[in-house]
Amino acid sequence: GVARDVLRARLTGLTAETCQVLEAACVIRQEFDIPMLQMALGLDAQELLRRLDDAVRGRLIEPRRWAGTFGFVHDTIREALYRELPTAWRIELHARIAAALEERPRGDFSVDELAYHAYRALPRGEPGRVEKYAVAAAHSAMGGFAYEEAARFYKWALEAERLREDRAPRHRCELLLDYARAVRLSGRVRDSDETVARAIDLAREHRFADLLSDAVRILRPRVRAALVPDPVALQALEDATVMASEDDRSLRTRVL
Repeated sequence: GVARDVLRARLTGLTAETCQVLEAACVIRQEFDIPMLQMALGLDAQELLRRLDDAVRGRLIEPRRWAGTFGFVHDTIREALYRELPTAWRIELHARIAAALEERPRGDFSVDELAYHAYRALPRGEPGRVEKYAVAAAHSAMGGFAYEEAARFYKWALEAERLREDRAPRHRCELLLDYARAVRLSGRVRDSDETVARAIDLAREHRFADLLSDAVRILRPRVRAALVPDPVALQALEDATVMASEDDRSLRTRVL
């Protein structure tokens, strides 16, 4: 494409070291700052500035408003550079950037950024950390009524959870229900129902009566909806009732 041709033309004459800086920068985002690049590449400030100056002269990046901040002259150039990265190197850069973000004060970045880079670092990244940040980002999105974004983050969390060695059926079932809830609120009811069905199968297999009850509440969130027959919800509710211990009055009351 045109962007790729422009990129190759402008990279001609740049050193391999300068190209490495640009590769790290394109993984960060459209705009990036010197401290983040330093932490990701382990370079001192003077050497990094020299390489950035070369890239500025090559008309690939330019200084931005804030001191020590640069940005690509066109986002299409950044995207083309990102697509050209070898897979292993791209994953490595995402892992380095996630680690660098973890070292920065919380106010310097959003949890969405951390979740994104941690997720993109899989399978190199530690799945438990990826899941933790993805869930935190999902909770933040749910609080802001950004349900489609929340669904994406919960999906990342589920993908990371599958890679964990300490997987727990109950935890996966809870994640499935959280994902189904976000998907439903985003308007994708059929996808939500399919996810709830998976959660119900898991809850039934491991006798999680309370999670069966939670699944029914997602399928039938309102009284009006509850009046419409639903074989899946009805069977799940009946199973939950049977599973609920006679001694567990609070759970039995909740299910009923």
